[in-house]
Amino acid sequence: ATLCTLADTLSPSQGRRTHFPAALLQRDLAALASTRHESVCRILRDFAEAGLVSHSPDGIVINDYDKLVTI
Repeated sequence: ATLCTLADTLSPSQGRRTHFPAALLQRDLAALASTRHESVCRILRDFAEAGLVSHSPDGIVINDYDKLVTI
């Protein structure tokens, strides 16, 4: 839910942000979601295995927003 909220609210235009810079650390996501860093790592790994997100050298990429928002 935190990734979807960020995608919707941090977009510089009317579109949806699908790429988050590497400066947005998994620890930052954990703090925003009020959960443990380890939980965020596990969830992102599970999402990556399902094809919902991917990791690039530049950061986290949302591959399938529509499926991600339903979780």
